[in-house]
Amino acid sequence: MSVLDNYEDLRQSTNERMTKKYLTVQGAAKTLGVSERTIYRYILKYRHLKATKIDRWRITPAALNEFVKSRSSQEIVKKKKNAKRW
Repeated sequence: MSVLDNYEDLRQSTNERMTKKYLTVQGAAKTLGVSERTIYRYILKYRHLKATKIDRWRITPAALNEFVKSRSSQEIVKKKKNAKRW
């Protein structure tokens, strides 16, 4: 094996590890049941969803979980504020 072959093997294994740790925008959209455009809005416009740009936007599963938890708690607070008091 040459040095170039070793480099190619290392690059492929790094790419495999990287894609296993991160979700794509498409994967996050499918997981949450929303459109890809919505995910891009959460990343770029509202900055609610933490993502890293590695060739394309990538989202860690931990960041997605944190986002879901924060959205759930915000929905609960909104419902409590909008609840009618008799």
